Amino acid sequence: LREAWLHTNNSCNLACSHCLVSSSPKGEPGLPTATWRRLIEEVITLGIDRCYITGGEPFVRPDLPELIRLITETHRIELIILTNATLFAGPRKTLLDGLNRTKVRFQVSLDGSTPAINDPIRGKGSFLAALAGLKELSRRGFDVTLTTVVTGGNLADLPNLVRLASSAGVR
Repeated sequence: LREAWLHTNNSCNLACSHCLVSSSPKGEPGLPTATWRRLIEEVITLGIDRCYITGGEPFVRPDLPELIRLITETHRIELIILTNATLFAGPRKTLLDGLNRTKVRFQVSLDGSTPAINDPIRGKGSFLAALAGLKELSRRGFDVTLTTVVTGGNLADLPNLVRLASSAGVR
C-alpha cells in the first residue's frame, strides 16, 4: 500500500451535474475530526507515502487545516487535495497560509475554458471563482493539476483548457 484516498465529506459549495457522489451544499459534512485523526494515524502505520483528500469540497470542512498539518507536518507525507478551488477568495485564502509547498499539491476540477462551457456543468459563477483560485494557488507556489470531466460539450475545448491552465501559472 503506497497511498490512501480519504473521502472527507459529501458537502460542497457547488452542486455539479456530473458529481460522482452527488455532493452539494446540503451534503453530509463527514466524520468528526477525532475520527479522521484516528483514521489518518491508522493509514500512516500501513506505510503509505501519499494521501489524497477528496469529497465533496474538502475546504468546506473547518478542520481541514488541522488534518493537512497532521498528514504533512506531523507525518511528513505528501498530500494531494482534490478541490474546485472556488473558495480561495477573501478571508478563506488564509487557509493556504503556512502549507508546505513541497508536501501539499492540488488537483483542481474545471470543465471548460470559459464560463459558457464550464458553468452549465458546475454552476453559475463557478468558472471565474475556480480561475481565481487556480491563479491564487499558482501565485503561492503550489503544484497544481487540472481534472476535467470530458463531455460532448467540452471535448473540442480541451486544448483551450490546457492553454488556460498555462496562462494561470499551472506548471
